[in-house]
Amino acid sequence: MERTTKGNEVKIKIGELKFSDKLTALRSIDAFTVSRYRIAMRAGAVFPDPIVNRETMEIVSGNHTVTAMLAEFGNDYVVNVDLANYKTEADIIEAFTRNNVGHGRPLDGWTQRKIALALAEAGRDEGAIAALLNVPVAHLQKWGGRTVVVVGKDKVRRTEPIKAGVYVPKGIMTERQYERHAEADIGMTIKDLADQLSTRLENGWVNVEDENEVTALDRLRAALK
Repeated sequence: MERTTKGNEVKIKIGELKFSDKLTALRSIDAFTVSRYRIAMRAGAVFPDPIVNRETMEIVSGNHTVTAMLAEFGNDYVVNVDLANYKTEADIIEAFTRNNVGHGRPLDGWTQRKIALALAEAGRDEGAIAALLNVPVAHLQKWGGRTVVVVGKDKVRRTEPIKAGVYVPKGIMTERQYERHAEADIGMTIKDLADQLSTRLENGWVNVEDENEVTALDRLRAALK
């Protein structure tokens, strides 16, 4: 479509915007937040204009807003976006983080750790990262010790954060293992998990009529050999 431009502001069909795989990997789009935004939009709420990388037309700030608008109004819905120029990948990650810290759904600890690692790999020093995330430098140093090497497609290796309490021999995971870890692990040691499960079983707090629970316990027994 023909874009109407005023300074850094552009009117554009929302379907023409792109999502950044790198940024959504740092912070995934939450379905519950999108649902809340859609309800608010129906009631006439006004959201900040999405901020978009001028060079790539990828969304830097406003992933949840754009997702809600796409679902609520469709690809042809025309919105105002703010175009911005970025020199480096670190600049993009910083802008993405700054806008998420300033408004919207707060960053959880897992997301903060992923952002901190991404910024460190992009060349930002500890002081700048700590100031951006508003955490002590000591936190960053602790997070730095909670990482693994993930072996992805074509055996390409990358460093990723892991959750507290998880012990990984040799510090290496496959892509599939890491995806499951990021999605399902709750950040507890084996001892804490075992103690909690033992207490429940000893107290009889298990529903033997629930097929999922029985299947999970059978899997645990097999894993324990």
